[in-house]
Order: sequence, then C-alpha cells, then structure tokens
Amino acid sequence: MRVKVGKSYWNVYVVKDIQDALDAASGCKVTPLGSDVVGYTDTQNKTIFLERKNSAQQLASTYFHELLHAACPEMSEKRVYHLERSLFKLLWRDGWRPACLYRN
Repeated sequence: MRVKVGKSYWNVYVVKDIQDALDAASGCKVTPLGSDVVGYTDTQNKTIFLERKNSAQQLASTYFHELLHAACPEMSEKRVYHLERSLFKLLWRDGWRPACLYRN
C-alpha cells in the first residue's frame, strides 16, 4: 500500500518475515536485525516494512511508530518510542484501527 507522509508517498509492506523482506528488497543480505524487530523504516527508499506476527493492536502500534520515523527522520529512536507509547494509547482507546494493514 502507499501512504502520504508529509509531502512524500511511502510504500508500506506487511510481511511474514522482516529480515527476508529487507534482504529481498536490497538484493543482498542486510545487517541482521534483532529477533525483536517488527518494523523498519527505510528513509532513503521511502519504504516501511511491518512484520505480521503480533496482535492487531501491536501491528497498529508498530505502524504508528514507523510513521513517526517517516515523518520525523531526525528524531531519535528513544524519542519516537516515547511518543508512540504515549500517543498510541490514546488513539487506540479512541478507536483508531488502520484498516489498510489488514487488506494484504
């Protein structure tokens, strides 16, 4: 799927295995990600990868987290994490469910 973040369009892929998807996208083996990594934002290629191995809430939370990276690439992982943790709870409580994640 494609989403607009700021002035740019980003490709978003929900995949079975994020490491395999990154290797395939790059055409070679990329530096291994940790087994706990379920989302990855490639700012150079404007691509977001999400691993579909968690609950709907966790997938939506990861999507929101990666959108923050796309919107604010200069923001540290720690800052993105804290923003996601505080804002996502409100969004989820108020009914935000990104249906686009479940069409793949």
